[in-house]
Amino acid sequence: MSTRSAIEAKEFLRVRIVGLAARARRLARIDYDSVGIRPQDLPYAPSPEHFRAANERLAAIDAEVARRLGTLRQNWARAELQQTLIDIALVEREVDRARRSFGMFFEVFGQRGSSFAPVLAAHDVIANDCYDAVREGAPQLLERKALAPISYMEHGYSPATRRRGAVLARLLGETNPFPMIRIPWDRDNPWQSVFMHECAHNLQADMRIWQENRSAVAKRIAMTTGDPLLTAIYRRWHKEIFADLAALLLAGPASAWGMALFLAHPAPRALTYRHGGVHPTGFLRGLILAEMLRRMGFAAEGARLERVWRTLYDTRRFHRA
Repeated sequence: MSTRSAIEAKEFLRVRIVGLAARARRLARIDYDSVGIRPQDLPYAPSPEHFRAANERLAAIDAEVARRLGTLRQNWARAELQQTLIDIALVEREVDRARRSFGMFFEVFGQRGSSFAPVLAAHDVIANDCYDAVREGAPQLLERKALAPISYMEHGYSPATRRRGAVLARLLGETNPFPMIRIPWDRDNPWQSVFMHECAHNLQADMRIWQENRSAVAKRIAMTTGDPLLTAIYRRWHKEIFADLAALLLAGPASAWGMALFLAHPAPRALTYRHGGVHPTGFLRGLILAEMLRRMGFAAEGARLERVWRTLYDTRRFHRA
């Protein structure tokens, strides 16, 4: 490589570093103003604790950006060209992490300045009530300071959740600082029982009883049936079963009927077992809901739900279970 070529390449990389540094630390904080929350939106805004948790995460990423950028600036002039490109890429990756995390918080928090804000705030209250119910009933299982889920709107058929501490591919491996529950744009009624199901997923995770619940379900199935295949299937289904049953405990018979409405699909879907799936076959989920109602003392409601379910789905005529 000629001296002139080396000088030109170095100058090219210097310009690349200047550009990278200019945008490297712009996404280190988020607040009410930055997401467009106005004074009239404050009753529906995420709590200060949610903003604090988001900013702690952004600050930690920004510190890593600053560290890598400092190393790059210190070494690039005397480093080999390929090493400089690698160091630039490492800074770029942390900037990408900051951009993705900031973008996620911006999308979730920014909706509280929209027409959906009152409904989202209502969902937050319901989720917080679920957490309070567990704190009162089992105070040793749930941390007092654990932030309740925050709700946001997104596309998709079903509500879904991102639990606290989950590693998100979208964020390049960053963990979620607090639970978030996705609500499809057309499912924005606070009484949607599927929302209670998602709250229950977060409660199960935050109570740290996944392993115990899975083991208990597997043990019961193994003792009852002696079938290792059936045991493995119910081990895989345990989280969804827990969420269905906990939703009923939190919201009563209305939750069972709401879940049944959500699960009422044509027979080929409701009566088909999906190998490897984490959700129980729809036909079985309806019967599990009915049985839970009976065990909660709502025998008439449970019997009625089972009659409706078996009328809709007759396994004597068709099934792929």
